[in-house]
Amino acid sequence: MIWHLLSKRALYVATLLLVLAAPALAQVQSGNIYGKAVGPDGQPMPGVTVTLTGAGAPQTQTTDERGQFHFLGLSPGFYTVKSELEGFAPTRNENVEVNVGRTAEVDLTLKVSEQITVIGDRPPLLDPRKTGRDTTVTLTDLEKTPTVRDPWAVLATAPGVLTDRINVGGNESGQQAQYVGPGSGGDQAIWSIDGMVITDMSATGSSPTYYDFDSFQEMQVTTGGSDASIATGGVVLNMVTKKGTKEWRGSGRYYVDDKGTQGDLNISRSDLGQAGPWNGNHAQTTFKQGNRIDQNEEYGAEIGGPLLKDRLWIWGSYSRQQIDLLTINDFSDKTTLKDWNGKLNGQITPSNSATVFAFNGDKIKLGRNAGPLRPQETTWDQSHFGDSPTGYKAEDTQIVGNNFFATGMYAAVNGGFQLAPEGGAKLAYRDTSLIWHNSYLLNQIERPQKQAKVDAANFFNLGGASNELKYGASHRTAEQSSLFSWPGGGLELALSPSTHLLILTRDAQPDIKVNYNSAYLQDTVSIGNLTANLGMRYDRQGGDNLASTAKANPVFPDLLPAASYGGQSAGFSWKTLTPRLGLTYALGAERKTLVRASYSRFADQLATGVAGWLNPLGGAAYRYFLTSNNGGPTLEPGELGPEIAPPSGNVNPFTLQPLQSNAVAGNLSAPITDELLLGVEHSLLPDFVVGLNLNYRKYHDSLEAERLVFDTDNPFDPAYLNSVGRPHQRGDYVEADPVTVIAPDGHTYTVHYWELRPGVSTRNGFLLKNGDREQEFRG
Repeated sequence: MIWHLLSKRALYVATLLLVLAAPALAQVQSGNIYGKAVGPDGQPMPGVTVTLTGAGAPQTQTTDERGQFHFLGLSPGFYTVKSELEGFAPTRNENVEVNVGRTAEVDLTLKVSEQITVIGDRPPLLDPRKTGRDTTVTLTDLEKTPTVRDPWAVLATAPGVLTDRINVGGNESGQQAQYVGPGSGGDQAIWSIDGMVITDMSATGSSPTYYDFDSFQEMQVTTGGSDASIATGGVVLNMVTKKGTKEWRGSGRYYVDDKGTQGDLNISRSDLGQAGPWNGNHAQTTFKQGNRIDQNEEYGAEIGGPLLKDRLWIWGSYSRQQIDLLTINDFSDKTTLKDWNGKLNGQITPSNSATVFAFNGDKIKLGRNAGPLRPQETTWDQSHFGDSPTGYKAEDTQIVGNNFFATGMYAAVNGGFQLAPEGGAKLAYRDTSLIWHNSYLLNQIERPQKQAKVDAANFFNLGGASNELKYGASHRTAEQSSLFSWPGGGLELALSPSTHLLILTRDAQPDIKVNYNSAYLQDTVSIGNLTANLGMRYDRQGGDNLASTAKANPVFPDLLPAASYGGQSAGFSWKTLTPRLGLTYALGAERKTLVRASYSRFADQLATGVAGWLNPLGGAAYRYFLTSNNGGPTLEPGELGPEIAPPSGNVNPFTLQPLQSNAVAGNLSAPITDELLLGVEHSLLPDFVVGLNLNYRKYHDSLEAERLVFDTDNPFDPAYLNSVGRPHQRGDYVEADPVTVIAPDGHTYTVHYWELRPGVSTRNGFLLKNGDREQEFRG
């Protein structure tokens, strides 16, 4: 059977040989203003003094020989551009809007006359330099659009992004939605806040925390394109928080809704599943509407302003949200989200600025996973686990003249949570109706990350072409240190009223560390009406299973003693070189129509679970006995019956120490996505563009897990303990006796299934390999 697997503090010195100039702005948190000064005759005007004022300290540049100037790395917001040259009247362009990842263009025409003032320049919706297919959500959109107040709701507004749930009035708040992009899976997604990559690499593609929605200045959702700074082909969410500005400003809010604002659910008894052979003669029980709001309350505030005029600014926010729900069985589900943010921006010199930022998100959830089969004592109480705050960074930016911009950043993320069963240390028990009692599985997970990166951009002219060169390098580590423990020594399952199975357990306690190293180079070349984006990206991803120890079974330590694992490498390393190419041509003198085409290759990101494939402590160890405990909350030595099966495949039955039963293909490589985009866009009005975009994607070299078998009836025979077996083949299976079932429609069906033939057995180990299945997307 084949399964498809979906599933340093010294400056991390980024060692990239810089042959030309400046790194690309990965996970952008800023935008740019490009401009050109011309005289009354339309000819370029060099030597013009251009001053920018707005969110930070004033900046001044002088136009180059082509009359061009570039203000780079600007926070989202509104700016004023002023030009001065002796002999000419000054010009002012006010309310020039800057958005994340976009470039606002300002044309300055100098005249020998009175001052000229232009109001309201905005970033052009038609941008030939644009390398990605993205959706920008501005502060106005965030404040004015009536939507649920979390980033997942913003994701759902991006074309091509599909989520697995609809959050109505906050009944899904405090829960992460699963989502996919055009031709991409959720495990390929990237989360970024203020330039920090914060993606949870243990639950790949998810967020490590929850957020104060009013802390955001702007968001950008990218679903494809030729930007070489982006690693994967999944949905990329860039979130940019607010900052202190030249004036003290703040806001506060209080929101509440309760059960009186939602509708009722009324299901007739006849609409429920009726008793029959297909469900063991158990009729579906009546139930109420799930995720019913009892009360949803949120309050918070944010404030920021100058500490030293044009030198130092501060900003901070706090929020608390209480989400009280009731499940279909009227069990309580209570979630508290508490968040704070703090940011300090400083203008060190006219050309150098620095930022220190920290944020913390804590989710406290009481009664998680309550339902018909999980009564209150078996539900989880969830809270943060590990160091705080959730994330922080220090960043410095240097600008040299009009044409060079560089930024360096060190960041850390302290992800982690625990799921503590409300029943505590009692032995978990499942009855014949599949309902759990007493307690449940304990999860404690730390997921720290550290990152250092350098990014830059510079501009130069080569012949008749204008070049914008970007490049960068980064080093990042992600670690997962986990504990999965069944309290009370194991779990008990009622196979029948008189037969109970006791599964003794030893904790799973993996410690896995993954390293991510990358570099990229991209040049945006403009010649007349043609713009080309030429990029290349290199990634190296690998990991190690660190040494760890699992405690002995607390009730029967002689049957499952403490286990030590010395650690080992992941067994593979992913090295990928992925090209990016984009072409844009503007039609006509007014350039109101753009024709675009791009080709990009993306590599998947390495999850800690994949890097930990060979870790025998990655899963709990089990031994199987009959018991006379009869569902009691504690297990006594005299209640242990005979052992009825071999131990789990990660346990050596002779030493009771970890046993390797999994394998990794020696040539394992990263899954690849190839993307082709074609499109045409036309501007009917300055703020209204229509377009047609075609997208083709092919996903290949996907990860698959293939069953490992042995040519023996006893895979735990000493002769085979140093082997993991071989991949299974079709000839290893024989058809078993068919099973007759009655479906809910009353029809009788015969189910055929196959099992391993005599002489072939398995320890339930699997070989991780690249499969030959492919996925295509057209849209």
